[in-house]
Amino acid sequence: MAHYTFRFLNPTGGVIRMAFAERDTDGEAVRTALADAREPYALLEVWRGVLVYRGTGAEYALAPSKVEQYRNKAKELRSIAEDWTGKETCQMLLRLAADYDQLADNYSDAGGVTP
Repeated sequence: MAHYTFRFLNPTGGVIRMAFAERDTDGEAVRTALADAREPYALLEVWRGVLVYRGTGAEYALAPSKVEQYRNKAKELRSIAEDWTGKETCQMLLRLAADYDQLADNYSDAGGVTP
């Protein structure tokens, strides 16, 4: 039996959940992973030391738009800044978040074309 790792990913590539199983074949592992999906996911990866399967989930589009990517990054930076204790670093993170918001606005205003 081989040891497999299942990675359920969100649209930006972040890990929603990981699971592990021992199976005889790659096919059995993929079927197990698909049956083990508990929540919507954008991408499923099955690993056995190397990637043996990658497939998309039905609930998400695989790639978010540039605007969504920029907004998600801004949100992530603000979240990190909330937990940061150093004032200078916190301010830098908030400036970066504002820059990502500006990128999203510019990209959106340009009709999806990089300005």
